[in-house]
This record gives sequence, structure tokens and C-alpha cells, in this order.
Amino acid sequence: MKKNPFKEIINDKDVPEEVKEVVMSELNSTNLLTDFADLFTLKFGSVFEDLIKNKKKK
Repeated sequence: MKKNPFKEIINDKDVPEEVKEVVMSELNSTNLLTDFADLFTLKFGSVFEDLIKNKKKK
């Protein structure tokens, strides 16, 4: 069975707090951008489509 090369490279199992903060900040930024993209693409199109359908009914 092959040995895991990452276990040989990474000896220290604790990650510094600064690195954790940077990673979490990047994840939060990515999540925010994803939410904005979702809002202005999928949801905006759905709302616009509903408005057009409702105007045609009146």
C-alpha cells in the first residue's frame, strides 16, 4: 500500500491562527460573491419573468 506523501511533508498538525483567519476570510468573501451572483442572475431573472407574466394577466 502506498504511503500518503502529505503525511510525510506536513509534520506539524496545528495550523497557525493567522492562516486560519486568512482562509476563513477568503471563504467568506467567496460566499458573498456567490450570493451576489445568485441574486443578480438566477433570482433577478425569476422576478423579472414573474413581473412580465403578471402584467400579461392584467
